[in-house]
Amino acid sequence: MGEAARGAILYGCAAVLLAGGVTWWVGAAPADVSDKRVEQWRAAAQTLLPDADGMLDADTVTLGAGMDQEVVANPGSGEFMVSVVCVGEERTRARVSLGTLDSDSGHGLRCSGERDPDYFTVSIVDDLRMTVSVSDTGPVVFRYVIMRRMG
Repeated sequence: MGEAARGAILYGCAAVLLAGGVTWWVGAAPADVSDKRVEQWRAAAQTLLPDADGMLDADTVTLGAGMDQEVVANPGSGEFMVSVVCVGEERTRARVSLGTLDSDSGHGLRCSGERDPDYFTVSIVDDLRMTVSVSDTGPVVFRYVIMRRMG
């Protein structure tokens, strides 16, 4: 057997191993179903609570089931209107608490079905700290908008 034949066999075996590895890699990848749902929920949250003139801060975050996330904003000192919305699958809920976790009872949000934005007024001296807690069902998309309260 010549050197060229041995090289051809070696390269052929390497190609077969590479093809097998790529096939396994693609087949073992998890389905991308949840990403499409989260993208739809993100778009729904943006539609339910769009950017507005005079908005000081806003953010949209994706949170997993049973997750607690602290959101910190620094709109300055004064009185502010905070708008929040949560979007997710059936029976998902979230709770927004001001300050640190367990420092107040919080405000419950329904993330499915009829889910209009909720609004509340807060007075801030330093930073606004909100803790968002998701129920055992998730993930959800949470969005908030902060505006200075006129009046």
